[in-house]
Amino acid sequence: MSDKVRYYLESSVKEIKDLKERKIFDQDEISKLMKRRTDFEHKLLSRGVKPEDFIAYAKFEMQFDRLRQLRVDRLQLGGKNTISDWAGPRRIVFTLERGTRRFPANLKLWMELVEYANKQRNTKVVKRSLTNLLRMHTRDPEVWVYVAKFQLEENASVPEARAVLQRGLRFNPKSAYLWLEYMRLELIYVAKILARRKILGIERARKEEVDENKPISSEDELTSTDLHKSDGVDLKDLPSVNIDILGDVESNPALRGDVALAVYDSALSALPTSTYLEFSEKALAIFDQFTSLNRIYLCSHILEELSHRLDKSQGITVEFWEISLPIRHYEVSSPEFPNQLKQLFGLYAKSSKDLELKNELRTLLAQKILEQEAEPNLKKAVELFVAKM
Repeated sequence: MSDKVRYYLESSVKEIKDLKERKIFDQDEISKLMKRRTDFEHKLLSRGVKPEDFIAYAKFEMQFDRLRQLRVDRLQLGGKNTISDWAGPRRIVFTLERGTRRFPANLKLWMELVEYANKQRNTKVVKRSLTNLLRMHTRDPEVWVYVAKFQLEENASVPEARAVLQRGLRFNPKSAYLWLEYMRLELIYVAKILARRKILGIERARKEEVDENKPISSEDELTSTDLHKSDGVDLKDLPSVNIDILGDVESNPALRGDVALAVYDSALSALPTSTYLEFSEKALAIFDQFTSLNRIYLCSHILEELSHRLDKSQGITVEFWEISLPIRHYEVSSPEFPNQLKQLFGLYAKSSKDLELKNELRTLLAQKILEQEAEPNLKKAVELFVAKM
C-alpha cells in the first residue's frame, strides 16, 4: 500500500470508530467498506485513472451514506451529530474536487460536484465550484449558460443569471448561443412578471408615490429608444431594471420585451453578417415560445432590422418571414385566422413575387391550411390564391 493511499484511508479512522461505537455497522461490514475504499484509492492514484473513476468513487460513497442514514433513522439515534454524520458528505465533495483538479476540462465532474453540493445545501462549495468552473472554462459558452441556468433555476436569481451571461459575453462576444440564451433569459423574466400579475389580478403595477405637481425628469423615464440604443457591444449600455415596479405593458416598453430586443440589436453588432439569417431564425423561434407576450411585435423588430442590414440577395428569406408573420402564431382553427390570412394576401400583393418566395409560401400554406382540417371556404380561398400566384 502506497503512502498516499494509507494517508487517505487513515483520515477516516475516527469516522470508522464512531460507526462501530454507535453500532451502525459491525466489524465485517467495516472491513468490506475499507477494502472498497482501498481499491478506489489505488485506482485514483494510478496512471490510468479516468474521470469516471472519481465519479464512481463518489457514487459509492453516496450509496454508503444513504445506507448509514437509513440505519440511523431505524435505530433512532438522536442527539447531536457526530463525526460519522458529516464525514460522508465531506468525503464525497473532497473526492469530486480531487477529480476536478486532476481533470479540470471534464465538465461532467464539475457538474456532479455542483449538483451534489447543491443537494446538500452547501452554498460555500457551490459558489467556490461555480467560480472555479468559470475560471477554467472562460471560452466555453455552454459553461456560462449552465451557470446562468443554475442561478435562475436553483437560486431563483435573475440578476445573478443576467450578470453571468453578460460576463460570458465579454469573453465570448461572437457566441450566437450566448446571445440567444441572454435573450431567452430576459423574456423569461418578463413572462414571469406578467404571469404573476395575472394570477394576482393586477392590471397595473404599483407606482412610487410622487408629488402630482412635480414633473418627471428625463432621467426617470425609460423609453423604447433607450432600450434599443446600442453602440457596438458594450454591455453596460443594456438596461438592467426592476420592471416589476414600472407601469404596465402599454406604458412600459420593458414589459413588451424590449430588453430582449436590445440584446438582439447588440448581438447583430457583434456577430458576422453571414450569420444574421441563421441567428435571427433561432431568435424568432425563441419568441414563438412566449405566448404571453406580443410575439408579432417582437418578430417585427427582427424583420425590420434585417431589412436594413441585409442586401437584396439575402432579402428573400426575410421577405418570406414578413409575409407569413400574420399567420405565424395562429392555428387554422382560431377565430382570428381568416383576418390574419387576409393580411398575408395583402402583403404578398406588395411583394417582389420572386419564384423562391412563391415556392416557400406555397409550401407553408399547404402545410398550415390545405393539409389540415380547415373550413372548406378557407381552403378554397387559399387554393385560389395559390393558383393565381
